[in-house]
Amino acid sequence: MRRVGFIFLALAFAVQLTAVFYPAQNSLAASPNDILSGITGRSTIVNACNANTNHIKDIFARFGVRCTNIVGAPEVTISAAEANDFWSIGRLQETSQLATGSGNHSINANGTIVWQRKLSSWDSPGQNSTYTAWRGTNIEGKEFWILKSCGNLTFKGSYLYTPPQQQPPKPALAVNKRYISTSSKGLGVNEVYAGDTLTYGIDYGNTVPDSIATNVAVTDQLDNNLEITSLAGIFHDGQLLIIEQRPSMGSAFYSENITVRVKAGTPAGTKICNQAKITSAQGGTSSETGLCVFVHAPPSTPTPPTPPVNPSCDYSKPATTECPHPTPTGYCVASSTVPGGSSRDVTVKTKTYLTNGGKVEAYKYTLDSSPTTIDKTGDLVHEKTFKGLPAGSHTIKVVASMILNDQRADTMVCPVAVKIAEDARVVQSKSVTKDGQDMNGKKVKSGDVMVFKLITKNITNTSYVSYIGQDYFGDTLNYADIVDRDELSRQSITLDDKNNLNWVSDVIGANSQSVKTVTVKVKNVIPTTNRPSNVSADYDCTITNVYGNQISMSVGCPLVKSISTTTTNLPNTGPGTSVMIGGLVAVTAGYLFARSRIMARELAIVRSNYVASGGA
Repeated sequence: MRRVGFIFLALAFAVQLTAVFYPAQNSLAASPNDILSGITGRSTIVNACNANTNHIKDIFARFGVRCTNIVGAPEVTISAAEANDFWSIGRLQETSQLATGSGNHSINANGTIVWQRKLSSWDSPGQNSTYTAWRGTNIEGKEFWILKSCGNLTFKGSYLYTPPQQQPPKPALAVNKRYISTSSKGLGVNEVYAGDTLTYGIDYGNTVPDSIATNVAVTDQLDNNLEITSLAGIFHDGQLLIIEQRPSMGSAFYSENITVRVKAGTPAGTKICNQAKITSAQGGTSSETGLCVFVHAPPSTPTPPTPPVNPSCDYSKPATTECPHPTPTGYCVASSTVPGGSSRDVTVKTKTYLTNGGKVEAYKYTLDSSPTTIDKTGDLVHEKTFKGLPAGSHTIKVVASMILNDQRADTMVCPVAVKIAEDARVVQSKSVTKDGQDMNGKKVKSGDVMVFKLITKNITNTSYVSYIGQDYFGDTLNYADIVDRDELSRQSITLDDKNNLNWVSDVIGANSQSVKTVTVKVKNVIPTTNRPSNVSADYDCTITNVYGNQISMSVGCPLVKSISTTTTNLPNTGPGTSVMIGGLVAVTAGYLFARSRIMARELAIVRSNYVASGGA
């Protein structure tokens, strides 16, 4: 027994000695004012900064401190003495500040509110506490300290980093000139007669999202062989048309139509080109190669029939030496039109002009290399419709055969060129970024600010007019809020009661794109709402959005509350269980009582032996 007592005494002495060398620590593991708690070394701060734990990276960035500025920072000791004028930041507005005039003020650090005040405000008057910290310099060369006990950023004097103004992206201007119609009949798409009118469409705009062009001017230099007929409010200076003058232009496209006339008397074979330009103060200039047309010789007047040389001859009968038949002549003119309501069906109209008793036997039509079709008719004017022509240039060869007295006499060939514009088609795509980093497939947390981009790209050479866009945004709004509703208004985007984003793009130019941006912020308090059903995509701790492609981000949701059930009845254990429990308690108590009596008897024997041996 003495040995056992000695062992316990030695252990108690060791515990007391350890307490001397290792003083007591703070009973609180962390303070809510700490920028970061649980710091064991400089690597803790660096790793937390790289991972943006508790938005520490965002907070440090507001003061010009990058994660790389902390790597290699030496460990030093600083004093909170008033004369040193140290100012630190924390997460709380009011704490145990004993000093007066601490200058406590709030700062929005990229979405997280922190408070800056004098470091000495944590001390009692004259206390002058010292702190272990890591010292470094930020991107502006300003010296900073990060307190080891709490991760709070500290500067000499009240300080806030002012980032330089970001330059907007440089605009890229584009202009596209397209041919709409001409009053010419029976000619190809790039052929006109003198005196014909031409109508052009001009599409122009800025193709770079989020950029602004200033002092924008759109002009069109007309050829001297053209004269102005209809400008619909467009100004001109001689042959220079001033289509548009804008003080500024964002990312958008516009359209204007102009109608001009080929001057009378313009010689056949004249090539007439006309070109549009767009310029701005930023030097972004784009010039589209002008469209060109060729002046065609006017159609000749049909020669009147040659009068019979012998009135007594019956020219409906076979020719004889006394009554030879005059030679029939003729020509045809074919023109093409597009019927209303269709952009793929073309109707070819052929007119024939005959002399000397000739008659039309039939019309043969050959579309490109397709098989020839024959329409037998004697009509001098004939129409034929070709349906569903593919986009591109086509040649339709028309051959009108002529007969005289049921005998083949001659053929007339009149080809016509047809150009079918490509149907405008767009490709949709979407992206989401945070601080320029792609967030698709990653995890977001409360307070994260993200930018969604909805991209609609016209992949054809035809302008897309009145594109109607829609994107369901409800799944995103389950966990995030739109930061700036004016951002939607500036882009003519509306959010309906079903959480659909809706917009209309007037014109998406050929091979151009329209970009819409929506900035959202993950809610500070993430909802713990349960999913309405197993098949519902709402409140599934995932942000999913589809516009062309699908993007998905997981959300750091708190534990979902579950329904607890209570009972008002105790379990029916029966009398046997109660008797058994009572018996176990009685046995245990009896054992302990008996053992204590045995120990008392043993101690009495030990004491009598001790006295008998001469002890006191």
